[in-house]
Amino acid sequence: MQRKLQRGITLVEMTCVLAVMSLLAGIAGPSMHRWRQRAAADGLLSALTTDIALARITAISRGVTTVVCPSQDAATCHGAAEWSEGWIVFLDDNKDKARQPDEDLISAAGMRRIPSLSFASTTGRRTVRLYPSGMGYGSNLTVTTCLDGVIHAKLVMNNAGRVRVERPRIANPCPDAAAMP
Repeated sequence: MQRKLQRGITLVEMTCVLAVMSLLAGIAGPSMHRWRQRAAADGLLSALTTDIALARITAISRGVTTVVCPSQDAATCHGAAEWSEGWIVFLDDNKDKARQPDEDLISAAGMRRIPSLSFASTTGRRTVRLYPSGMGYGSNLTVTTCLDGVIHAKLVMNNAGRVRVERPRIANPCPDAAAMP
């Protein structure tokens, strides 16, 4: 007696495969969400680092004071320590750290709304002013990036106008923007 060769899969086999795939998706889903948040935060850190470097190069090449400041409308500085709404880079011809309508806007960055992400600088230095020498005199600027209440990274600009990114080795709670020195 010859057996007939079966093609395809049985209902039991299909159910087992779907159960395994559902289990893997349940495990990978939250990890993928955190990975996407970290990637978005890293992209924004990179954009701010690039704009500070652009401001430094512009100040040196044009011989004009250049400012990078937080902005809500991509046209003026808002003066708060919170950079989460975005920032602008402009030539500060009159050296007042506020963009006037006749001052050239070099770059404007708007933030993508990521609910668990915050960017805040210390209250001691809320803007970056780079002089024609490329220097940013005063105290270091530190912009702290937080994800879900934990420090993700710190962008630090020193007085020479150089930028570095520091990443904590252990999870530290994010300081309140209003309480930062």
